[in-house]
Amino acid sequence: MRWSPPRSLAVALAGLALGALPWPAPPRLHGQSPPPPAAPAPDADLDKRVEALDGAINQRLDAGQIAAAVSPAREKLDLLERRLGKDHWRTGDARRGLETYTRLAGRPREVQESYARAHQADARATQLDARGQYAEAALLRQETLTIRRDILGEGHLEIAASYCDLAGTLRAQGKSGEAEAMNRRALAICLKALGEGHPDTATCYNNLGVTLWSQGEHAQAEAMFHRALAIRLQVLGAGHPHTATCYDNLATTLRDQGKSAEAEGMHRHALAIRLQALGADHPDTAICYNNLAETLRAQGKHAEAEGMHRRALAIRLKALGAGHPHTAISYNNLAGTLNAQGKHAEAEAMSRRALAIYLKALGAGHPDTAISYNGVAATLAAQGKSAEAEAMHRRALAIFLKARGAGHPHTANSYNNLAETLRAQGKHAEAEGMHRRALAIKLQTLGAGHPLT
Repeated sequence: MRWSPPRSLAVALAGLALGALPWPAPPRLHGQSPPPPAAPAPDADLDKRVEALDGAINQRLDAGQIAAAVSPAREKLDLLERRLGKDHWRTGDARRGLETYTRLAGRPREVQESYARAHQADARATQLDARGQYAEAALLRQETLTIRRDILGEGHLEIAASYCDLAGTLRAQGKSGEAEAMNRRALAICLKALGEGHPDTATCYNNLGVTLWSQGEHAQAEAMFHRALAIRLQVLGAGHPHTATCYDNLATTLRDQGKSAEAEGMHRHALAIRLQALGADHPDTAICYNNLAETLRAQGKHAEAEGMHRRALAIRLKALGAGHPHTAISYNNLAGTLNAQGKHAEAEAMSRRALAIYLKALGAGHPDTAISYNGVAATLAAQGKSAEAEAMHRRALAIFLKARGAGHPHTANSYNNLAETLRAQGKHAEAEGMHRRALAIKLQTLGAGHPLT
């Protein structure tokens, strides 16, 4: 069963301002000769063979040749049984895949063709997600889910995968409430079919955690990430990229609960794993740089945070392009770090680049666009342009109220930001009302002892 990768958030949290939450060899020192290539590990050879067989299976599924997919699926199962044993979780996944294709091969031709269409739609949706075209991807995700559910039934693991994929696309559009329902359905299926200790169950816990985080439910999100981390440590090991995702996501929720020092250590651990496993130029490594930078910024370590954000931005520009929403995240967060160091003009330019990307890629009503409006407003306010900043903050607040609701921490931040701009213009009575609204939300959602309260 194929799971769409997280951005992050396995989904990794991409790292947004206003509570920023979507794997390389260590860098070689100058003057050293590169080390001799290591002999391929047995598992690496196994993974290469399994990847080739998966490619053959997917090629046949895309072509609607379900019966022809049975042979490489059986070869994959035989290989994993010999190398890992009959009781290994990867062997179990291969066995379930073979059973699915064998059953489908006996179904009428029109059913097989429908299944192939779903497989093709899923692949196209993954490409659209990677380009940040979430609305188009969501339509294909829904089509895939509907077809698979009609053919395979609600309790099949491919339905869980479709629920997770659709949830990620909905969350990227700011529809976190709908996404949460999808994540919970996926988790229920995996718990029933696979049990608590399977990596796919960990993925479901992780993805639900991301969705809860996006709604400001940090304590609940932390609990989900702890469950995912425990499973991945036991089944995948401490050095696996998916384990790094759990560390990174867990660290972000800790930071958002005011535990920045603890979060920093966990972010650095996640970054070390990703550098070892994925390399310095991978988009998931950029996520880790970004999230670590935001935690450093929360502790006032602005110069170090700037360096991290610049690394993340360089990776995203190269890997994703200048118009991708994740590139906008880096522009926006770098702007915040520059602004905190008094580099207001450069910060304004960065924040305006981010806003232009969000408006084009996500639209005027998306929560990330609201975050970007707040970012531009912060740079304007720092330059004494309070009237322009006020207009930006009001746009952001209107978006958050509609997309997140009156009780969300991001809405509280927006009230607070607007209040500060009003205060700078001498509008103290109105500013007081905004501050009181922000305080009420934070007392409700974060508690009286939280640093942000």
